[in-house]
Amino acid sequence: MQFLINIHWERRTPHPDKPAKGESTMFVQARYRTAAFRKAQRQFRRKYGNNLSITDTTEVQDPAGIFS
Repeated sequence: MQFLINIHWERRTPHPDKPAKGESTMFVQARYRTAAFRKAQRQFRRKYGNNLSITDTTEVQDPAGIFS
């Protein structure tokens, strides 16, 4: 199945030019919802490194129906 996962994050150390909090949406293919959460978190950490910590992970509905 295909999932859109929304990840809310916070910056671990403050930076004057970058936001302290934010969110990122990732497209993931997985068999189960919990596996999609784990896979999206793993991709997020691989992309952004250890500078950002994940505070919340939620599933987002696809408004345009592109991924369904």
